[in-house]
Amino acid sequence: MRTGDQVPDFELPDQDGISRRLSTLLSGGPVVYPLLADVDGEVAALFGVKRGKIGERLGAPVKRWTFAIGRDRRVLAAIHSEVNMDTHADQALAALGSTR
Repeated sequence: MRTGDQVPDFELPDQDGISRRLSTLLSGGPVVYPLLADVDGEVAALFGVKRGKIGERLGAPVKRWTFAIGRDRRVLAAIHSEVNMDTHADQALAALGSTR
């Protein structure tokens, strides 16, 4: 997914096992999407996020991506940084602030 792409609706469990649907979350406003409990990688693949070949063999997690999604289900920002989590937060907040 890239900025401006429309995200199909999906549902994933959160850290407590409660199913969360994107359209329901967006009813309260834009959201920042971490890859919740996407065990089979279906939603990660939808977003174009995947492990490298070595990571797949070792069972490593996907690379670190953050997606800010607007109420219209369009990607406001796709943020990627392996080493600086502040980058994710700063850029996601900036993207959400641009929707006001």
